[in-house]
Amino acid sequence: MRFLCWLTFALLAPPVFLLWLETILFWQTPKGLMGSTVILCGLIVATASLLGWQFPSAGRRVFIVDFSAALLGVGLLIYLAATAPTNSGPGIQRHNPDPPRLHPLNLIPEVDQVSWGLALSRHLGVLPNRLQERLDKSVLELYKSPLIQHLGSSTVYTWSNLWGGNYGRGDCLYFVPDGAEKAPVLLFLHGSLGNFHSHLVVLQELCEKQGYILVSPSFGAGNWNNPLAVEAIDEAFQFATHELPADPDRIVLVSLSNGTQGALDAARRWPDRFRGICSISGRVSGEKPAIPVVLLHGKDDRLVNYERAAKWANEQSIEMITFPEHDHSLFYAGRMQVLESIGAWIGERISEKLSSEG
Repeated sequence: MRFLCWLTFALLAPPVFLLWLETILFWQTPKGLMGSTVILCGLIVATASLLGWQFPSAGRRVFIVDFSAALLGVGLLIYLAATAPTNSGPGIQRHNPDPPRLHPLNLIPEVDQVSWGLALSRHLGVLPNRLQERLDKSVLELYKSPLIQHLGSSTVYTWSNLWGGNYGRGDCLYFVPDGAEKAPVLLFLHGSLGNFHSHLVVLQELCEKQGYILVSPSFGAGNWNNPLAVEAIDEAFQFATHELPADPDRIVLVSLSNGTQGALDAARRWPDRFRGICSISGRVSGEKPAIPVVLLHGKDDRLVNYERAAKWANEQSIEMITFPEHDHSLFYAGRMQVLESIGAWIGERISEKLSSEG
């Protein structure tokens, strides 16, 4: 029995220790540091318990260490639970359902989880070096925005979907500028891994300036190629047109990476609902929908191949705006250029509609 316990400990302790090391090196907020401390406390409790069982003579000293670590870990967990995001506050809002407030992934700020994920990706070499460097520099700073501090982490939905849950569909973030009345809508479809708050911070700047409503549904971890994804888009459309001060005749799809597949499918199914599609670093395929489409793509994009996107745009007679110095990090690293381009393009689509009404 003791052998099995030590074997289990030997197998589990190294990856948990490496996880703790990752969190302690790359935390971004005090709560992130607290989360890494809880992991360390768990390791200490497990180690001390096994040592106390193996060496009864050291029982008193082991008990003191065990009890102290457990007390600290539980105390930090209580604090994290008591101060977990309420999803109530100014700025960007969440449409139902809210993530469970006491979900473990809701106790740690999303920025810390993103920082840990970027660090892990860097160590494993998942992304090309240049793309990794640009994401490291451009993403984390966006989480300082006061518009998202009250929101629970979107990673709750991402991980639940990856493990077979159904939180992935239904999470919907939105922003309504002050004084909005029959306002145009940007319906944004996120890319792979989830509807991160940083996406909304980028687009909110444009929406605040131009008076647009921003609505961003989720579907899994970016599984917009799934036939059921259009249902999530339909729900977001119904929410925008029935519950927000939106103009149902002025809705534009804006998509990032994998989200473009969902945008194209939705436009083919409901061409009368949308004024156009503005795709950023998008995965494209199939026939062009019966509405205007523009592709914004970095020429150095290797994750979603630029040449393939350019070939599709040429075959389908679709407008394409190329950014020679950028890769798949275009949405973040080149966000000022992106906002300028999509702002001008969307403005033209809306002006066309208003002209026809006049």
